[in-house]
Amino acid sequence: MDERSYVKTAKFLDLYCISDKFLWINLELFLMKKEKMFSAKSYIEIMSHFSAQSEGSRDFYDFYEFNYLSNIFKKVNTHDFVSLGYNFYNVHAGTINFFEHYSDELIERLDDKISTYDLLRLL
Repeated sequence: MDERSYVKTAKFLDLYCISDKFLWINLELFLMKKEKMFSAKSYIEIMSHFSAQSEGSRDFYDFYEFNYLSNIFKKVNTHDFVSLGYNFYNVHAGTINFFEHYSDELIERLDDKISTYDLLRLL
Protein backbone atom coordinates (compact mmCIF):
# COMPACT_ATOMS: atom_id res chain seq x y z
CA MET A 1 0.00 0.00 0.00
CA ASP A 2 1.13 3.52 -0.65
CA GLU A 3 0.89 6.58 1.55
CA ARG A 4 -2.29 7.89 -0.14
CA SER A 5 -4.11 4.74 0.97
CA TYR A 6 -3.27 5.48 4.58
CA VAL A 7 -4.35 9.10 4.24
CA LYS A 8 -7.67 7.90 2.79
CA THR A 9 -8.04 5.39 5.62
CA ALA A 10 -7.60 8.11 8.25
CA LYS A 11 -10.02 10.35 6.35
CA PHE A 12 -12.60 7.55 6.19
CA LEU A 13 -12.28 6.84 9.92
CA ASP A 14 -12.70 10.55 10.63
CA LEU A 15 -15.56 11.35 8.26
CA TYR A 16 -17.63 8.36 9.35
CA CYS A 17 -16.74 8.88 13.04
CA ILE A 18 -15.46 5.34 13.43
CA SER A 19 -14.88 4.83 17.13
CA ASP A 20 -13.18 1.44 16.99
CA LYS A 21 -10.04 2.07 19.04
CA PHE A 22 -8.23 -0.90 17.51
CA LEU A 23 -8.43 0.59 14.01
CA TRP A 24 -7.02 3.91 15.20
CA ILE A 25 -4.32 2.21 17.29
CA ASN A 26 -3.21 -0.02 14.42
CA LEU A 27 -3.03 2.95 12.05
CA GLU A 28 -1.06 4.91 14.65
CA LEU A 29 1.42 2.09 15.20
CA PHE A 30 1.93 1.59 11.49
CA LEU A 31 2.62 5.30 10.99
CA MET A 32 5.27 5.32 13.67
CA LYS A 33 6.92 2.13 12.36
CA LYS A 34 7.00 3.17 8.70
CA GLU A 35 8.03 6.77 9.22
CA LYS A 36 10.14 6.98 6.04
CA MET A 37 7.15 6.01 3.88
CA PHE A 38 5.20 9.25 4.41
CA SER A 39 5.75 12.79 3.21
CA ALA A 40 5.40 15.74 5.57
CA LYS A 41 2.12 16.76 3.93
CA SER A 42 0.66 13.25 4.36
CA TYR A 43 1.70 13.22 8.00
CA ILE A 44 -0.16 16.46 8.61
CA GLU A 45 -3.26 15.25 6.76
CA ILE A 46 -3.33 12.07 8.82
CA MET A 47 -2.72 13.98 12.04
CA SER A 48 -5.66 16.27 11.22
CA HIS A 49 -7.99 13.28 11.07
CA PHE A 50 -6.64 11.85 14.33
CA SER A 51 -7.01 15.23 16.00
CA ALA A 52 -10.56 15.78 14.73
CA GLN A 53 -11.64 12.55 16.43
CA SER A 54 -9.48 13.12 19.55
CA GLU A 55 -7.56 9.96 18.70
CA GLY A 56 -3.89 9.21 19.10
CA SER A 57 -1.79 8.43 22.13
CA ARG A 58 0.73 10.74 23.78
CA ASP A 59 3.42 8.71 22.02
CA PHE A 60 1.77 9.55 18.71
CA TYR A 61 1.88 13.29 19.37
CA ASP A 62 5.41 13.01 20.85
CA PHE A 63 6.40 11.34 17.56
CA TYR A 64 5.02 14.32 15.63
CA GLU A 65 6.75 16.74 17.97
CA PHE A 66 10.05 14.92 17.49
CA ASN A 67 9.57 15.06 13.71
CA TYR A 68 8.83 18.79 13.93
CA LEU A 69 11.93 19.47 16.01
CA SER A 70 13.90 17.37 13.47
CA ASN A 71 12.76 19.80 10.75
CA ILE A 72 10.65 17.25 8.86
CA PHE A 73 7.91 19.87 8.39
CA LYS A 74 10.26 22.71 7.39
CA LYS A 75 9.15 22.81 3.74
CA VAL A 76 5.37 22.48 4.10
CA ASN A 77 3.18 25.36 2.99
CA THR A 78 1.71 27.84 5.47
CA HIS A 79 -1.74 26.21 5.49
CA ASP A 80 -0.27 22.83 6.46
CA PHE A 81 1.99 24.46 9.02
CA VAL A 82 -1.01 26.16 10.66
CA SER A 83 -2.83 22.80 10.61
CA LEU A 84 0.08 21.19 12.44
CA GLY A 85 -0.13 23.66 15.33
CA TYR A 86 -3.92 23.59 15.37
CA ASN A 87 -3.92 19.79 15.64
CA PHE A 88 -1.65 19.92 18.67
CA TYR A 89 -3.85 22.58 20.25
CA ASN A 90 -7.03 20.63 19.46
CA VAL A 91 -5.92 17.59 21.51
CA HIS A 92 -4.00 19.55 24.18
CA ALA A 93 -0.68 18.01 23.17
CA GLY A 94 2.77 19.48 22.67
CA THR A 95 5.37 20.74 25.10
CA ILE A 96 6.26 24.33 25.89
CA ASN A 97 9.47 23.84 23.93
CA PHE A 98 7.48 22.73 20.88
CA PHE A 99 5.17 25.75 21.00
CA GLU A 100 8.08 28.15 21.50
CA HIS A 101 9.78 26.83 18.36
CA TYR A 102 6.46 26.65 16.51
CA SER A 103 5.49 30.24 17.33
CA ASP A 104 8.89 31.56 16.25
CA GLU A 105 8.61 29.80 12.90
CA LEU A 106 4.96 30.80 12.52
CA ILE A 107 5.84 34.49 12.90
CA GLU A 108 8.39 34.11 10.10
CA ARG A 109 5.82 32.44 7.83
CA LEU A 110 2.92 34.85 8.30
CA ASP A 111 2.36 37.14 5.35
CA ASP A 112 -0.49 38.81 3.51
CA LYS A 113 -1.25 35.62 1.56
CA ILE A 114 -2.52 33.67 4.58
CA SER A 115 -6.20 32.77 4.36
CA THR A 116 -8.87 34.02 6.73
CA TYR A 117 -9.59 30.40 7.66
CA ASP A 118 -6.01 29.88 8.81
CA LEU A 119 -5.96 33.20 10.70
CA LEU A 120 -9.08 32.19 12.60
CA ARG A 121 -7.53 28.86 13.54
CA LEU A 122 -4.54 30.73 14.94
CA LEU A 123 -6.73 32.77 17.23
